[in-house]
Amino acid sequence: MKHKEIEVYIDDMIAKSKKGEDHLVNLKRLFDRLRKYKLRLNPTKCTFDVKSGKLLGFVVSEKVKAYLVQPLVLVPPSPNRPLILYLTNDEEETPGWKMYFNGAVNSTESSIGVVLISPEGRHFPVATKIDFPCTNNIAEYEACILGLQAAIDLKVKELEVFGDSMLTIFQTLKQWKTKDPKLVPYHEYLEELTENFEDISFTYTPRMKNQFADALATLASMVSITKENLIEPLEFEIA
Repeated sequence: MKHKEIEVYIDDMIAKSKKGEDHLVNLKRLFDRLRKYKLRLNPTKCTFDVKSGKLLGFVVSEKVKAYLVQPLVLVPPSPNRPLILYLTNDEEETPGWKMYFNGAVNSTESSIGVVLISPEGRHFPVATKIDFPCTNNIAEYEACILGLQAAIDLKVKELEVFGDSMLTIFQTLKQWKTKDPKLVPYHEYLEELTENFEDISFTYTPRMKNQFADALATLASMVSITKENLIEPLEFEIA
């Protein structure tokens, strides 16, 4: 059925049909296949009979279909040749603050890394160690909370948060339930921090696009710090 009646990307699936009357038939084939191999779907992420929506970061709608049917091109499309379209948005988006976070846990220690990026492109990196045994999920929550606290200190009001922890992101978006008793206090405190922002969003990003925060967490794990040492923050003045 792949590339015919359905499209699959990691754990996301979409059933499709060229004709409306064939859609129910394709859906039945998909559900029969799911039952046969005992696969389960997340009901909160399932949508049916939609004419527009966001799929893998792209907005798919009948507006796009209308453009494809009557494209405004200088040369008409040729059969069996790729058709490349360059589309623009009507409104110019002004860049805002962005935050990337990552937690790293190994057999001996844990560390977290965060980077805040201003609308002007200035980077504010933060890296620290966690001084208690913890799971990877706790480290991710610690990293996200540390980044939000830094953003609040910088008086940030609008923030886009990116992380490669599906659990942290989707629990914050309330798409996944927080059942682990150890994570409940983290989840509640993170929700309290979000109230300090006028506009805040959380987006899952693959680790390949989160390399800066990942590198900071790795760097923190390599630094030897004892409890007896007091490390004063370094202040830089930009002339």
